[in-house]
Amino acid sequence: MREVGQHVARYAAHNQAQSWSEGRLLLHLSRLSALCGLRTPPEFNLLAKTLLNLEAVCIALDPDLSVKDTVEKHLQQLLRDRLRQSFSPANLASEAIELQSLLQDAPRKVGTVLSLLSENRVQVRITGWQDSALMENLQKIANRIAAGIIVAALLISSTMLLRSGVGPFLFGYPAFALILFVIAAVLGLMIVASALRNDKKPGPREERGTRS
Repeated sequence: MREVGQHVARYAAHNQAQSWSEGRLLLHLSRLSALCGLRTPPEFNLLAKTLLNLEAVCIALDPDLSVKDTVEKHLQQLLRDRLRQSFSPANLASEAIELQSLLQDAPRKVGTVLSLLSENRVQVRITGWQDSALMENLQKIANRIAAGIIVAALLISSTMLLRSGVGPFLFGYPAFALILFVIAAVLGLMIVASALRNDKKPGPREERGTRS
């Protein structure tokens, strides 16, 4: 944006020079976009080439012609015509009819909304929530949190039983504590394996500039 602003400012200050014509301005803007990693629409470059051809014809017919002044005069006339059309009697009458219809229906609609609110009968429906990807991801997160809490509880229980020294013993340790420790380890490994297998990294997004 900064480079484009500076380039357009230089063009506005030297618009009388042939090297600062409108077609060359658009081509320079396209090159600036490419240097900044943006891709302009094909129509943009086509417009630049068309303007270059028209400027060459205009210079051949009238070397003193200012394309910028000609375009500005045409735009001013075009804006005046559109404003005149917007405020034409037919257009104003159509807007007045739509406004009258809105004013007539407004009291009834407001009364309906107030009646629903007073009777506590307002309902909000969200379609597609149960089948959405967001709901599925939330369920996965909840399941993993619950499994993590269970694993943590088993590890803490096995540690407390190991310290208690209550038999029977297996390999010199309380058997029940070892069983709980093995179950916790297996569950923990399953959670890690599931996360590595099912979780996918988002792919790179290709962002393009909007066409105007």
